[in-house]
Amino acid sequence: MKLQMICSVSAVIMLIGLVPVRAEDSLPLAAMMPSVEDYTHMWWAEGFPAHTPGLPWRRVIQTGTYAMALDTETMRIPHFGIGAVLQQPFHV
Repeated sequence: MKLQMICSVSAVIMLIGLVPVRAEDSLPLAAMMPSVEDYTHMWWAEGFPAHTPGLPWRRVIQTGTYAMALDTETMRIPHFGIGAVLQQPFHV
């Protein structure tokens, strides 16, 4: 069994080495660099409900391109799409 695995891995490595890669097929380095929109934040919408009774159990995930709010009690998604979930920006 071990020998078969070693032979399979060796065959894959040899095949990868035989496939030519052309420079024009790869992306330019500038296209792979992070941009302003490349971020993700996740937080409780109004603070952690276990510490402050009466707050909604709403988790918010916001990226540079979309935002989503998840009501963790009912597992409903009241907001998913382009645009901010909260009026104020995220603060650490």
